[in-house]
Amino acid sequence: MGDAVPFGYEDYYIDYPNTPFRSEIMDLFLLKNCKFFWGTNSGIIDTAFLLGVPVLGVNITDFLFMRPYKSTDRMIYKHIFSREMQRLLSFEEVFKLPGDIIHTNMGMHIFEQFNKKYRLIENTSSEIYQAIVEMCENLDDLPEESLYQVEFKKQLNQCSQSWICGGYYHENIEGACRAAIKTCFNGRVGRDFSEKNLGYASMINEQRRIKYDA
Repeated sequence: MGDAVPFGYEDYYIDYPNTPFRSEIMDLFLLKNCKFFWGTNSGIIDTAFLLGVPVLGVNITDFLFMRPYKSTDRMIYKHIFSREMQRLLSFEEVFKLPGDIIHTNMGMHIFEQFNKKYRLIENTSSEIYQAIVEMCENLDDLPEESLYQVEFKKQLNQCSQSWICGGYYHENIEGACRAAIKTCFNGRVGRDFSEKNLGYASMINEQRRIKYDA
């Protein structure tokens, strides 16, 4: 969906924006009637949330305002590469970063400050594939959350509360309230993603990844 930009892989999907059927009404029809929505934290994901369809969010960059709200919703997050340490940070380390640096959607000056120290790294094809498999399986049979999923949500909410109470949000009551509401959600972080990326043990797994240039 979105703008009519050819990507060159039409054999693998319906290139809907480049068909004569593309319209705003059809956009809403497809979103409302899809089995589940799969995308990232761009504006269109909010429409999927509003229409009540199951949502799979990948390459999520907003740790504060973007949450898997419904029990059928799933999300996996982009990784953060430290230019100083020349490696990917574990999510425990990410959750300790100051809120006025991590939330790049707050303004261009924060985005520029973030880019001096860090880089966002997209999810691997394997991470996305596993998230899709889990999403398809959970639509038919919703299992109990794993201990890793529960712990990931716990740490995410704890750091959110820390971010809300300091920095940018300390003097902005409206922003703090908006962020606090987001900590109440029924969805989950991806099961496979949580297990492989939670805790300092994940840093061992990351050794297999290619080191990124500063």
